[in-house]
Amino acid sequence: MHQDYDLRKNTQTIGMSKTTCCGLPGADRADKVGAFNCRYPLNLGFSLSLCAVLWLAGCQSTPSPAISPGTLRPTTLPVPSGVTTVTLTPSPTPEGAGVSSFNHPTRFDIALIAYSDRDGDNEIYHLDCSSGEIRQLTDNKASDSYPSWSPDRERIVFVSDRDGDPEIYLMEADGSNPEQLTDNLEPDTFPSWSPDSENIAFFSRQEGVDNLWIMNIFDRSLRPLTDFEDGKGGAIAFSPRGEKIFFGYERMQKYKIYMADLPEGTPREIIAHASPESRLTCISDPDGLALLYVSGTGTQEDIWLSYIEDGRFRHITKNTAPDHSPTLTPDGENVVFSSQRDGDNWQLYAVSREGKAAQKTVRRLTNDTFNYHYPDVK
Repeated sequence: MHQDYDLRKNTQTIGMSKTTCCGLPGADRADKVGAFNCRYPLNLGFSLSLCAVLWLAGCQSTPSPAISPGTLRPTTLPVPSGVTTVTLTPSPTPEGAGVSSFNHPTRFDIALIAYSDRDGDNEIYHLDCSSGEIRQLTDNKASDSYPSWSPDRERIVFVSDRDGDPEIYLMEADGSNPEQLTDNLEPDTFPSWSPDSENIAFFSRQEGVDNLWIMNIFDRSLRPLTDFEDGKGGAIAFSPRGEKIFFGYERMQKYKIYMADLPEGTPREIIAHASPESRLTCISDPDGLALLYVSGTGTQEDIWLSYIEDGRFRHITKNTAPDHSPTLTPDGENVVFSSQRDGDNWQLYAVSREGKAAQKTVRRLTNDTFNYHYPDVK
């Protein structure tokens, strides 16, 4: 049996003090943040209600400043005219170019994508954890990272700085037909697919501030979702039915996770202490909607699961080394993640999402001298 905590009694809106609650140390209360100015219809079929949940960390503290909703600036995120085809060197092909093997100490019947420094810089790879086959999907002198696999398994979006700064790119799942989706003077990062495989959400920085945008990958139409006046964005996740969106955001050196209903929902802080640059994964099971995320202090960063409606949460992993970027296997039974638990290199692991963290058996999926980050399983 795992231990759950109920934080339903401890949510309150901004402007009220945070205190120790539940009789447990460090239980901050969630703040309602009026910062999601959604004036544009997203046509994603989202309709919803907000709810909040909070993770325990930290002691009694003063209220965090709200993110000001402000006013949408009359700016347009630049997008390349027409379709920009990027030539990779060499260009990966579906016929098997760039196929090799990796050391897989545990056979595990899943395929995943991740980025790795196997060829000296960050590239995106497809790994078959049953056969040990690894296929290099990008081959570029720049850094290719933060891949996101479409729910229909047809396409991959990712971040690359091949044009001089981080931009969003799209390619087929086999690495062919890469296209540049954004062309901005400042970074565009953390792309994430909507459940219908037709739209992506991502953060774009303009005038030094990250804001959340959504793009239709077919007509390249863009819509702003937020108008933050300061701060830095992080990982993004849609709920499985597309009715909610979750995202990380850092202000005043504090990284928190927010949730919003779409199309006109206001973001609400649901997790007060989280680790930046780590994947978020939203899942749905008989107990309700839940979020996989990473939180911790120092070198110990563990994976947690928080249920959105009733506030329960629990440890998925518990280790002295950092565990990052959790994603769920298609059967919903195992969490795949990246970790340094067996040395300096980041390797991929899998663990059951049920049971007590300290008693779980962790399967190691990769075992070599390279690093693997930001896995995604579909």
